[in-house]
Amino acid sequence: MDKTIKFKIELETNGEKAMYDLRMRMDDVREAVKSVTTEADKLHSMFGSFSEMSIVVSSFNDVLGQTCDMINGLAEEYDGFDKGMRAVNTMAGLNGEGLEALTERVKELSTEIPLAKDELAGGLYQVISNGVLKNNWIDFLNKSAKAA
Repeated sequence: MDKTIKFKIELETNGEKAMYDLRMRMDDVREAVKSVTTEADKLHSMFGSFSEMSIVVSSFNDVLGQTCDMINGLAEEYDGFDKGMRAVNTMAGLNGEGLEALTERVKELSTEIPLAKDELAGGLYQVISNGVLKNNWIDFLNKSAKAA
């Protein structure tokens, strides 16, 4: 027993068959879908490249940040020592050459004693402010730093 149901629909708009017009619009839709698919493939490819480029830029940014941190760390160490030696000179009252010579002696001392230069500058400030005689500053600082 074969049951078949058939419908025949004819549409007319303004005296013209509408089914032909509907078929033409479906062809347009099919072309539009194909065009959208092509553009989507292009965008997918572009975003894949963009993603890879983003990873490279992010990695470069990380390296740049680490480099800046390292430079800042070095600058802070120098800045701390420089400020410390300027504070020392407020107590010592040396001229430019005298301060430079004293600074070089503290730098040399920092190679012998495992303390940072800015800590030694702070110690030298304490030595001078406690009334140690000028010709004994470095020896006193050396002995105090080793004892500490």
